[in-house]
Amino acid sequence: MRAYFSRCLPHRRAGRSGRGSAGRAGRVRLTRRGRIVVWALALGLFAAVLAGVLVIGPAVNAAPEAGEPVEVVVRPGDTLWSVARRHEPAQDPLVMAEEIRKLNGLPDYTVHPGQTLKLP
Repeated sequence: MRAYFSRCLPHRRAGRSGRGSAGRAGRVRLTRRGRIVVWALALGLFAAVLAGVLVIGPAVNAAPEAGEPVEVVVRPGDTLWSVARRHEPAQDPLVMAEEIRKLNGLPDYTVHPGQTLKLP
């Protein structure tokens, strides 16, 4: 039985400290394949961050500043009420429609496709 285990288990050589190879602290050495995997992961992470910056960055910069009116083009089938509901769903559409009408100097609540409206 001892002969069997002596062939299966690696021999431990005692170093100067006498603790064997398990006691030695050393650097992890990667194989060529391991280095390629690490570089590929780093490159993938860099590409993901870069893509996020390129996609999200312009969207953040495109947001209008506070107090600056937003312009919207009226689509076919739109009413002043639907424009108000689409762009400010949290507010009362009647109040919002009245603000849009006053801001644009409209005589009534009639809008036409292609017309540009400023939103408060």
